[in-house]
Amino acid sequence: MKNLFIVLYLTLNLSGFTQGESYYINGTRGNSNGNLLLVNYEENSHILNNAYTFKDSVYQLNPKGSQIIPLNYMPLSDSKIDSLNTWQRLNYGNVSENTADSIQVNQKWYAIKFHFDDDRFVGGMPNRVNKTIWVAGLGTIYSSNNYLFNHELMMLCHKDSIKQIRLEAVYKHLEKTNLWFNWTKMTTLTTTYSFTTCLNNLKSSWLEAGAALKLVSTKSTIKNNMVTYDVTLINTRYTNYVLPDYYQISPAKAIIYSSDNTTTEWDLMDSHYGKHFKRVNKPYYIQSGQTQSFTLNIPLRTGAGQTLNYHGFQIYSKRTFFNWILSEEIIHDGHRYEIYNHREIFY
Repeated sequence: MKNLFIVLYLTLNLSGFTQGESYYINGTRGNSNGNLLLVNYEENSHILNNAYTFKDSVYQLNPKGSQIIPLNYMPLSDSKIDSLNTWQRLNYGNVSENTADSIQVNQKWYAIKFHFDDDRFVGGMPNRVNKTIWVAGLGTIYSSNNYLFNHELMMLCHKDSIKQIRLEAVYKHLEKTNLWFNWTKMTTLTTTYSFTTCLNNLKSSWLEAGAALKLVSTKSTIKNNMVTYDVTLINTRYTNYVLPDYYQISPAKAIIYSSDNTTTEWDLMDSHYGKHFKRVNKPYYIQSGQTQSFTLNIPLRTGAGQTLNYHGFQIYSKRTFFNWILSEEIIHDGHRYEIYNHREIFY
């Protein structure tokens, strides 16, 4: 699939808005646009410098030929707003609401604006909803759209240490005043990941979590043109992990043996469904050092009669880096667990 990338073009109020860089968490449905974005502010636009996608490995994407997502930046001045000031438009079922607020940081006031609109469409597809939060001197700190560009962006950390302090203060303020998002989690994240070490620390934590579960063994038993594929995993980390609800399991690869003795490797990591997938409708809680076994009954042959030899293992749950970085611990029978978000399990 050709990667699509985001260049964020905003009409900015240049007074009080200096050039800088910040990282954004990107919750785009699917991750072809990158999960972590490095955005640079230049004159009257936000330009994507780099994008990184977090899968079984971490990949840097090329921002050239990027797709544009207009964010319609609202110019804001440094000002105090005594109380929440709301004005909205309701027209033939459509609603557009704008709310103004402000926050004081280091004895200076900064305006905050919230925008929400919903077309309230009734029919065969979801309502079109946009949400945006702008902060004076920071720009867009939150933007979501459930159609067209389908994204959810949150500013994670800022290169400018003064603006970073302001960002942390805004998230703490939103914990008490706004219900759009889990701002308590964003407060934790923005104080945990600094601009200079953000990328390396996220890479390290993500890959370490992915390596927690390892393959102990796989075994294929053939009977009546079916393969019984037995798999055993082990949790090699001190952290307890739980497999998410409603996931599928499958071998990771298959070798296809043709009648002319040629072989072809079939990468099942590119598949999302098929007879080699099995739906698992329950979580498994795997404590540190514990093993967990699975059994799949899958076809020995393709529709063309070619023989298959399976190997490897995957857990397909549609969970992503976005779910991982925003997830909370789960308490089960008095023990703490983290949700396992990765897909391919290695030896």
